[in-house]
Amino acid sequence: MCDMYDCALCSILRTSFNVSLAKDSGAFGAGIYTSSASNKSYSYTGGGTGAMLLSKVILGRVYNASAFAEVSRPPPGHESVVFDRQNGTLNETVVYTNNAIRPMYVITF
Repeated sequence: MCDMYDCALCSILRTSFNVSLAKDSGAFGAGIYTSSASNKSYSYTGGGTGAMLLSKVILGRVYNASAFAEVSRPPPGHESVVFDRQNGTLNETVVYTNNAIRPMYVITF
């Protein structure tokens, strides 16, 4: 870990994810966004060198969104939202509680 106070990666590694820091401007509201498609995750790095986290995510009851930005929270009775574009090659999974996700590995490139 680095010594930078505002390093998001090191903060997550020290204390895990914190949904209270999420912005409402996300397509599916203020949540923690993940993807099983590394190309989707890589698209948020800006290219070049960087790091990604391989995380364990517990989805609970999933709401499968059929359109981009369809909901800003999961409907009652659901704990997460999944939006699957192009048969899994650009999927997004959103959880809304801190205890639904844990970082497991850091991948640097």
